[in-house]
Amino acid sequence: YILLPFIMATAWLFTSCDSLSDDNSSLKGIEGHWIYTSTTAEVQVTDPSVRQEIIDYIENRYKGYHVSYELKNDKTYYYYINYAEPLKGIYQFTGKNLYTLDDIRGMKTWVRENSHIYIVSDLKEDIASIFDIDENIIQKANAVDSFERGLATSE
Repeated sequence: YILLPFIMATAWLFTSCDSLSDDNSSLKGIEGHWIYTSTTAEVQVTDPSVRQEIIDYIENRYKGYHVSYELKNDKTYYYYINYAEPLKGIYQFTGKNLYTLDDIRGMKTWVRENSHIYIVSDLKEDIASIFDIDENIIQKANAVDSFERGLATSE
């Protein structure tokens, strides 16, 4: 009985170290600079007459802009738009290839697939304000922004 607390503490230490190494290894593959390539809109509305206008707005909102993220190994990132002063935020590993980003613009979900990352942003509130429509008309207004590793797009 005397050794039981010692064994439990040792097991907890090994488990903690394993989870830390899993977390750190998941961060190594995402460190670096990621440049914007495209956006896909996910839109569901109760009024079909506004659907295409919302899709066009979401998919073209970065047109003509240079947008990128620089992810650091200390779980911070910098968001750049048109080479202006970057916005700093923090990111967190939440599951296999799944992360959350947090900065003054709010929380975003981020998915990594091979050499791309996809950042999902809920724009429902913004769209309602921009188009001056009732937010209840909009069931879903997500932007899925695609980024690839590098300093310039491969196009």
